[in-house]
Amino acid sequence: MGYYDGLGGITDRASAYEVARLTKTPVVLIVDASGRSYSVLAAVRGFLTYRPDSQIGGVIFNRLSPMLYPGLKEAAERELGISVIGYVPVLEDFTFESRHLGLIMPEEIPKFKEKIKALADRIRPGIDLDALLSLAKTAGPLSVRGEKIPCVRKKNGQKPVIAVAMDQAFCFYYEDNLETLKAMGAELLFFSPIKDKKVPDGADGFYLGGGYPELYGEALSQNQSMRESIKECIGRGMPCIAECGGYLYLKEWLTDGENREWPMCGVLPGESKDSGKLSRFGYGVLTTRKDGILGPAGESFPVHEFHHWDCEENGDACFFKKPSGSGGWDCGYMTESLYAGFPHLYFYGHDPYGFLRRAAGWRDETQKET
Repeated sequence: MGYYDGLGGITDRASAYEVARLTKTPVVLIVDASGRSYSVLAAVRGFLTYRPDSQIGGVIFNRLSPMLYPGLKEAAERELGISVIGYVPVLEDFTFESRHLGLIMPEEIPKFKEKIKALADRIRPGIDLDALLSLAKTAGPLSVRGEKIPCVRKKNGQKPVIAVAMDQAFCFYYEDNLETLKAMGAELLFFSPIKDKKVPDGADGFYLGGGYPELYGEALSQNQSMRESIKECIGRGMPCIAECGGYLYLKEWLTDGENREWPMCGVLPGESKDSGKLSRFGYGVLTTRKDGILGPAGESFPVHEFHHWDCEENGDACFFKKPSGSGGWDCGYMTESLYAGFPHLYFYGHDPYGFLRRAAGWRDETQKET
């Protein structure tokens, strides 16, 4: 969203502006100059003065004619006292298509690297890299609060192995989450629910992230051996976190964009289908209503929801509270070994100790039972 847009859409908390202010990071504002010239300066002045500590130290004019740039640069620096870093010309032959949850993924775009290189060659002449680097050097030092991260190991001293679904259907992950799992001692093993036949051998737990299962319903459904493997593992108590797209994969049915129904893993009841809009979009706080893999009842932590596909029944193990107002809703399924729901977890806000602890001891518990 916009520079000052924050939680709930009616505050600047957690906006790009607040991040820049707290970290004392200079900001380069990208301003659309298409179809206007001096009116752009009014927009820039508004951003500069809306907050006295805006942190905006430079500006780049987007979609601007090269002929207008010299005069606009001189006026902006003279009248607004801001450094103009450069401009980007109109690039009608460079477009990246989008879909209902954002841009097309890079690996889906033919000759993506070549296109990025060509784009860089077109943009580079209009950008003053020396000015950009000079502004970057004014950033304040970052203070880091050191916190000890618990390290989880199996009884035999080995790392718990977490299988992470990663392919065209499951590709939405906070990189921080994956790094946190590794920092806490986990070994990550990536697999494809579309192409592989089963949950990887040696896995002690698995993580089904978000993505586009609705675009690959047929492929996911036809891989029956993987669906059966997922259901069997969860039935045996293997720890699992399934967010958004991963959650839909655990349902009984998924209706794709062409209104075709496909059987999924059948771990959870119900089906999912296109709601026609972003459903329950935004940041929030998730509070557990029962003891489970995410912790004891009453524990709260930050999450977000972002999805078009929805279900009539989404569980009631947790409660999602919007950051402003009184909005909220029940959501999520949870047991001692499973969390599944639309809310995406952020492991820096809620460390996955319970998940990893269960994974580290899962094989020992299974052997005891047998």
